[in-house]
Amino acid sequence: MRNKIHKIVEIADQTVSTPYVIGQNDCNILVLKVLDLLCNTNYAEKATGYTSIKEGLKIFKEHGYDDLEALVQEHCSVVETPILGDIYIDGIQASIFLHETYIEVDHERHVFQNVHTPKDLKGKIYRINKE
Repeated sequence: MRNKIHKIVEIADQTVSTPYVIGQNDCNILVLKVLDLLCNTNYAEKATGYTSIKEGLKIFKEHGYDDLEALVQEHCSVVETPILGDIYIDGIQASIFLHETYIEVDHERHVFQNVHTPKDLKGKIYRINKE
């Protein structure tokens, strides 16, 4: 388990240190990489290459999911309190939790930023529990 925690941190570090590019390094790809690591899947590989949200949704639909959240629900349960590696989804925003923080996209500047987790999250927190 310690190795997987280290890998989650590596994925997060790689994400925030690489330029934000939709379809290559964005919030969907971040979440898919963590799912791939913990569920032994290859979703991120299948999802890359889109250049808009509309194209990204089309890829999910081609694989039988309405959106990222529908795919996440296949492997996860909703929880109240996040821990490292949990997934956060709020509409089209998606992220993973680290130590009392999560990665967020600043859409105006097109960069990732690590922000402290507020107490009043509006989205859902998912914990991977199905492989």
